Amino acid sequence: MLQVADPMAELTLRERQIAKAYASGQSYKEIALDLGIAPSTARTHINTIYRKAGVSSKIELLRKMETAERMGHVAQPVRRRVLFLAAVAVVLAIAVAVVATARLRANGPLARALPSVAVLPLELRDGTEEQSHFVDALARDIVTDLAQFSGLAVIAANSSFRSEFENASPQQIGEALRVRYVLFGEISWDDHMARVNMQLLETETNRIIWAERFSPDATDLLGIRSDLATHVVGVIGPVETANGRLRRAELARVARLPTRDLQAYDMFLKGMVHWEKFTTEDNLLARDAFLRATEIDPGFAKAYAMATWTFITDVWEGRSENPDADLQDASRLANKALSADQNEPYAHWAMGAFHLFQREHELSTEAYKRAVELNPNGADFLVYLGWALSYRGRTDEALGYMETAVELNPFHPGWYLWDIALAHFVAGNYQNSIDLLNERNPKTTGTYELLALSHAMLGNDTQARAAMERVLKVKPDLSVARVRQLEPFEHEEDLNHYLEAMRKAGVPES
Repeated sequence: MLQVADPMAELTLRERQIAKAYASGQSYKEIALDLGIAPSTARTHINTIYRKAGVSSKIELLRKMETAERMGHVAQPVRRRVLFLAAVAVVLAIAVAVVATARLRANGPLARALPSVAVLPLELRDGTEEQSHFVDALARDIVTDLAQFSGLAVIAANSSFRSEFENASPQQIGEALRVRYVLFGEISWDDHMARVNMQLLETETNRIIWAERFSPDATDLLGIRSDLATHVVGVIGPVETANGRLRRAELARVARLPTRDLQAYDMFLKGMVHWEKFTTEDNLLARDAFLRATEIDPGFAKAYAMATWTFITDVWEGRSENPDADLQDASRLANKALSADQNEPYAHWAMGAFHLFQREHELSTEAYKRAVELNPNGADFLVYLGWALSYRGRTDEALGYMETAVELNPFHPGWYLWDIALAHFVAGNYQNSIDLLNERNPKTTGTYELLALSHAMLGNDTQARAAMERVLKVKPDLSVARVRQLEPFEHEEDLNHYLEAMRKAGVPES
């Protein structure tokens, strides 16, 4: 009989103990308290566990533990809890990837341009009355809590739950509710096992965007309803910052449209496509698209916020010909975003970045925290808050926020890894930084730069020089003196630490 290697075999007994506790839902602080260790030590153990187990998220760790359990390597009492949590996490990831939408603006030119989703009642087959109430409440919770994301549209439950849609086709539902996508779901119970089938369809073409089938252990499903909304909203997040099926479908749709037909939101998405490529040319194309979106809709706060970031990116990357003027443009646009909508978290996010590069660190932290307050399930905002705190030397606090972000968004984009790696670098955890950066593929110039610094501080001169050679080909003007002007560290000792690594990695002084 073919023998399959235990996926957890490389873990020590202590690491297995910590992995088991982490997978069962305990926080770093709870694990540390139970084991009599520091929270930072528990965090370091989890990073090591991720590396040894070959995973990059809590969901993957749960799946590895499930596999190990089936092979008889995990204690039986853990089995039900691990399977249950893994199943819940997977089901929640499905729901968010499908319905990452939000309030529809009742008036204005964005109303018809927004990606919109109708969430139909989850169909229950052969269930009890109690299960029926739960399934209905779960669907309504998804609709209600996803409505916190501005700039996207989810149809209200009292519209999408109407009985006349029970036998309607996706096209009919799309026409009646004026939506691009519709989510169907079916749940049945077999003893203690829930069988879940989910489908997301594009209403205009009847094309299946995504479909999946799951059979989670649901013995305690009724007891966790209060936790569902947070996970559903946070696992993938809003369309413009996520990696989910809905995002890919929207970007593919926008790419097919002729420029003359683009509305403000479509132009905004075009800007996002360019901005995320992190090149000089694409940054300018993104800026043009975001500003065009604000011309179409002068009240589009999120577009002002993203335009702000294009100026800050040029300053941070050292390619701005006039940093002071670019920061003033960034300030003007961030203030326009706030004037357009004081409750738009992206507006505060943009202002946080402006304050950071003005070395106004307290104001920067306050702005990022305000963005988190407005959208506590927005994983991206938590990462940026952690990023700003890393520049203040508050790395334990930074890592706490960013680890929460990874739990909320286990299918996170690659730039999360760079931000977390920076916090580890500032804290002196160079190997953790290297491990995280090596997970990012494809690697950006910034990834190679931080990788070079981390190797340099460990004395890995060959790896450091090789990585920095890649950077200098793209950024031939990079120098220690230039970096001193650009990097917004609050404390001189943290800046000197960073510059020391630059010198060791082979960056010229001037």
